[in-house]
Amino acid sequence: ESREILEKANSDVLKVESDPENDELLNSLFRAIHTIKGNAGTFELWKLSEFAHHLEGLLAFLRDKKLKINSEII
Repeated sequence: ESREILEKANSDVLKVESDPENDELLNSLFRAIHTIKGNAGTFELWKLSEFAHHLEGLLAFLRDKKLKINSEII
């Protein structure tokens, strides 16, 4: 399941780079990372969970328009 989620997230990252105003893509990406964070915590994969938590925070800033998507972020 996580592999499928990661593949979808990867696809969404590539799409959002060319369509940074697409809120649906950002929301989809946020949900994917949120799910990975939860799954990692369930299996006590703490480093993965922590990384996903930080990535989730970055995505929240992007969704809230506090940061603009750019090539460095992508």
